[in-house]
Amino acid sequence: MNCDKQKIAAAYYGESSLKEKEETLNHIKDCEECRKFYDTLNFIEKNLKTVDYIKTKVRNNILIYAGNNLTSAKNYLSKIFYAFSLSLAVLVLFVMPGKNSIVQRDIESSISKAEYSLSELYYDIKFTDTDFNY
Repeated sequence: MNCDKQKIAAAYYGESSLKEKEETLNHIKDCEECRKFYDTLNFIEKNLKTVDYIKTKVRNNILIYAGNNLTSAKNYLSKIFYAFSLSLAVLVLFVMPGKNSIVQRDIESSISKAEYSLSELYYDIKFTDTDFNY
């Protein structure tokens, strides 16, 4: 067999017949250059699998890291939302009634002023309603 790298690659990847594969492997045993080519194919194949394994591990670690950061962000946002809700509740329960009491005091003041004005008006009406006999 002559040195044919295509036949060696076909034998390595299982793309040749059984007879051709046996001939190629026998040739590789005797030919130093073809054996180096075959070993190179083997080295590349093993390292590609290793690279794919490393890529998979790195991708998974990135996804885990991103997931953990996303969880941290969710926890942070929930704490902010909780603080905002608590602040809003305090505002509604304690500060707003104070504002209402100020409004209530203004209303009470207006009512007392109106009552005073009505009493003066009542006095004026009572005074003018008296019959004067001339």
